[in-house]
Amino acid sequence: MTKRTRRPLGLIDIVIGCLLLAGFGVLCYPFASDAYVSYQNQQVIDRYRQQEARKNQMVLRREYNDYQQKNKQLAASQQVPGVASFNHAVNDQGTAKTAAKRNQQILTRQTVAQLTIPKIGLSLPVFDHTSDWLLQFGACLLDGTSYPTGGKNTHAVISAHRGVPNAELFTRVPALKKGDKFFISIGNHKLAYQIFKRQVIEPSDTRQLRIVPGQDLVTLMTCTPYMINSHRLLITGRRIPYVKADDEASSWAVWWNKLKLIVALLGAVIILGLIGFVMRGLMLGRKHYLLEVPAEATQVVVKRGRHIHSFKSDQTGVTDISLPGNHYRVAIVTPLGRTKYKAYVKKIRDKKFTLKRS
Repeated sequence: MTKRTRRPLGLIDIVIGCLLLAGFGVLCYPFASDAYVSYQNQQVIDRYRQQEARKNQMVLRREYNDYQQKNKQLAASQQVPGVASFNHAVNDQGTAKTAAKRNQQILTRQTVAQLTIPKIGLSLPVFDHTSDWLLQFGACLLDGTSYPTGGKNTHAVISAHRGVPNAELFTRVPALKKGDKFFISIGNHKLAYQIFKRQVIEPSDTRQLRIVPGQDLVTLMTCTPYMINSHRLLITGRRIPYVKADDEASSWAVWWNKLKLIVALLGAVIILGLIGFVMRGLMLGRKHYLLEVPAEATQVVVKRGRHIHSFKSDQTGVTDISLPGNHYRVAIVTPLGRTKYKAYVKKIRDKKFTLKRS
């Protein structure tokens, strides 16, 4: 019997393993991070909804009326929308996104509404003002614009980042087209808006953000072009009736926020399993195992892919074969005929192949 030999893992194997792990990390980080942030955002939304549900109708009506009264005052004052906070956050995004620390309780207190965009599976909390810190975690109501309560002479502008490495936020908002819908939930009210206008403006241009007399508008604002951020993309929707079918569309985006993390974890497990499978194959390929056959065998044919090798059994009934630990198709010839097997190694520490009749 030939002594089993073993070749240690070489430098190339280690490099391949490191590259696979590094590639896995680079590939999965954006998806896993966004899934986790989406899950946390949905927790903020759920807490906000629970708080609203605990309030009686009188309290909800009073809060809603307060928002509407502020909207009337804003319309009467003809105040210019404040883009300074958003522009400052965009300019400092490189440092803010690494320094920001999440506080779920504060985020819940700052939440005034929920934005849902079914087409891109997006559900975000809408915070009551714009700041560098808040923009790292969700959408913000632009300072000097209406609360998203609906009604004539209102124009709510909801802003969010694109290109934040740990969260998607408004990254896919540019995919929205005219005719697409998005929804606002505020208090116990649900509002539907249909997109009718897309435009790109300069960061300092506020003309398209102002209230249009008699109109009920909501504009989604983000940076463009992607990662350059020299301009602002505006996607404006006009209020339409909210129907029962809109509930189903909104529910999908909410559930996707919750399922993202599970999908990301399952994907990570599958990819890690594939990497483990490849690494196991490399390790098996570096070790040699013995192929044993019955004493009455007269010939052994080993096939792997297009490579075919033929061996003859010795008097002890053990073929003098030492092969790398790959999978093979084996044909054993005896005086009674020819029998086919699959040869494989169950465990890396085994000393010989396992034969399974095929």
